[in-house]
Amino acid sequence: MAFTGKVKSWFFFINRRNLTRPVFWFAFLGMIFIIALMISVPMYITTRNQYCSTCHAMESYYSSWEHSTHAYADCVNCHVAPGLGNDIRHVYRSTRELYTNLISSPEHSANFSLPTNEICFSCHTEYRSVSASGDLLIPHKQHVKLRSLQCVNCHRYLVHYKNPEGKNTPSMTICYKCHNGVQAPKDCKACHTKKSYPDTHKAAEWFEVHGSLAKKEGKECAKCHGWTPKYCEECHQKRPPSHAGVIWRTNHKDAGKEREQGCYVCHGKTFCKNCHD
Repeated sequence: MAFTGKVKSWFFFINRRNLTRPVFWFAFLGMIFIIALMISVPMYITTRNQYCSTCHAMESYYSSWEHSTHAYADCVNCHVAPGLGNDIRHVYRSTRELYTNLISSPEHSANFSLPTNEICFSCHTEYRSVSASGDLLIPHKQHVKLRSLQCVNCHRYLVHYKNPEGKNTPSMTICYKCHNGVQAPKDCKACHTKKSYPDTHKAAEWFEVHGSLAKKEGKECAKCHGWTPKYCEECHQKRPPSHAGVIWRTNHKDAGKEREQGCYVCHGKTFCKNCHD
């Protein structure tokens, strides 16, 4: 009864104000049509890939996507999680951003979130165990299920950027965040199927002579070790484990006699004379 009374009161208000004229209804329907356009047009525009390219801050990301292996996928397919609620939130944020940029100066905003594993698995599988080239062991299921990693933890350079080596593959610096010998094995052959220690590295005197060879053939060294620009310092700025403790001060002469040339790698041939006559 209360609702019926409100409806009657509304129609009484219209009749009293003489709002039944065609002019009123034409204006009312026109306003509804304009509001619908103001909502539906941005909804359509902001779901198109080309919308991302209209912002100068996104030009490099858009260009990289166009030439990537994921150029077949629309932006919203990867950056908007499945579900009606996520679609509505994306449209709301994008529409708000569109009108904000029209009224004020355009600004780059993080409207898109990073792809989740759920999104990636809509096209990809977790059962891949080797790289596409076959030279790298990558048990994806172990990384995703057992380690609870997100795909983007490793594949951040896949679409919109290139890694420090200029490629779209995971950088070794990312691998070494876990493959440090504690969380995961760091031996080369644990992952690289076509890589093993060169014969020169197996020589008994390799520890003593590798520095002089590195000066001559630095480019060859970088093929494996160049994932970090200061790979020599990883060892040369650390004291060997044998040097720790007070006992080393009294027993180091025995090790020196056994591996004299090895000491010279860091200390030089005249170093001992600083303390010993």
